[in-house]
Amino acid sequence: MTIDLVFSPELHLSDGTVIKDRNAAIQFVRNHRAGSPDAESVQILHLLERATTPEDLESAAQRFRSWVAHLDRDR
Repeated sequence: MTIDLVFSPELHLSDGTVIKDRNAAIQFVRNHRAGSPDAESVQILHLLERATTPEDLESAAQRFRSWVAHLDRDR
């Protein structure tokens, strides 16, 4: 059984991007890495892709939220 992450409420970023679920978060990180890769984005991508338990998924989501909030402030 595959578990999924749904952001509730959705994350609305300053560039107009809306993050609704794990797939959108993964795609956002991949797009970011294509333009400006960094060690933290690699870690977050791996956490999101490899999460198999609800606890892993929540931990990955928390890291993603924190990371993306920092990126959004710097834009």
